[in-house]
Amino acid sequence: MKSITISVFTSPTCPHCPSAVNLVKEVTKEDKAVKMIEYGAANPNTRKKAVELEVQSVPTIFVKGEGYEKNIGFRGTPSKNSLLDAIKIAKGEKEYSEPKQFSLTNWFAEKTGIRIKF
Repeated sequence: MKSITISVFTSPTCPHCPSAVNLVKEVTKEDKAVKMIEYGAANPNTRKKAVELEVQSVPTIFVKGEGYEKNIGFRGTPSKNSLLDAIKIAKGEKEYSEPKQFSLTNWFAEKTGIRIKF
């Protein structure tokens, strides 16, 4: 069984952090391979880790596992399905695909059938 670590960066004054922590706790109860580490902004040791991972807001969540070499990050509280997908990627059970950049020009071309050459 591949172990997964979910790091959650929180602040005691953040109104959204409790829901992020509760979501991760729910997932850890469902999957024993998943462990949570909470990094509270009130802890002085957290700053070094936050700087290392370029955390700029809370809640921020990182999923890391043996099946994928990089951290999979979320700013804010993700949906449960998004978090479960990240866990599958971290386990190596699902391929990661980079999200496509939205382009208004391409969207318009697809909707209208107009071919645009650059």
